[in-house]
Amino acid sequence: MGHGRLVVGGRAGKVEYAHRLAWQYWVGPIPASLIVRHTCDNPPCVNPAHLLVGTQADNALDMVKRRRHGKEKLTPDMVREIRRRPKTPGAIKAMAAEFGVHPQTITEIRHGRMRRDTL
Repeated sequence: MGHGRLVVGGRAGKVEYAHRLAWQYWVGPIPASLIVRHTCDNPPCVNPAHLLVGTQADNALDMVKRRRHGKEKLTPDMVREIRRRPKTPGAIKAMAAEFGVHPQTITEIRHGRMRRDTL
């Protein structure tokens, strides 16, 4: 699931992320050059108690600390296993569930766009 989005300003309005709107409504303006981060790792969440501002670098560190990114979850042996398995119907979804990553991560590994075997 991705971040919730809303159109602000009518039909021709601007698309805004729901968590950013929630921050602005409940807390106040978002300081320039900062982003709104989730402490709950749930992108659709708009609970102001689960949000905080920080830099993109802070967000990247959160991702690594919480092992939220596919490359942090997969070992080189797992990547080799993903590449070794036959391409059958439903394989990508099944492997994503098995390895705890998003199906897109499996697809990118299988197409050689992610070099997880070089970790």
